[in-house]
Amino acid sequence: MARGDGTTELFDWVAGHDAYHGHLDTIDAVHFARPVGFMSDGPTILNLAAQMGQTRSIPHPPHVARRPAGRHDRLSHFQAVELELSRHPRLDGHPAISRARAVKGPEELEAQRLSAKACHDGFERMFAATKPGVTESDIWAHLHAANIEWEGEWINARYLLSGRRQTRGPRRPAFGYPTGRHHRL
Repeated sequence: MARGDGTTELFDWVAGHDAYHGHLDTIDAVHFARPVGFMSDGPTILNLAAQMGQTRSIPHPPHVARRPAGRHDRLSHFQAVELELSRHPRLDGHPAISRARAVKGPEELEAQRLSAKACHDGFERMFAATKPGVTESDIWAHLHAANIEWEGEWINARYLLSGRRQTRGPRRPAFGYPTGRHHRL
């Protein structure tokens, strides 16, 4: 969240991620907070927004002035409408968050290099395992195995499509049948 006074506070949903952003001088404070979203929280988003406002009083640098307006990195349409109807002040915080993300320290650059290597290794294993008679889940297991071996945290998206659309079931690619779009590193 970028404050109206130019400071940036990060609300991270996983405790202990300081190694990723602790070195950034563009982040003034880091707080642990659960994800907030209208789709999952419905009308209670206003209560959660109020709780976030109270949470902001935790470790503040002395130079940070307290102001009620908050800037949000991402808002869904539903969140924006609900906050607007409640007259909760909101501003676009994306430029400040983008600026903070653009500053990369040595540890973060090394983490990105390792992540790219782990992903590349996983994709290579997937390509090698892709053949007729193998399920899509079996193919994806190679990516996740590589990620675990590289001590990665999370790979969320499925890039390999089987047939005309992505499926999560045991669909098998047939010999000569195009597997669809996939990303190449």
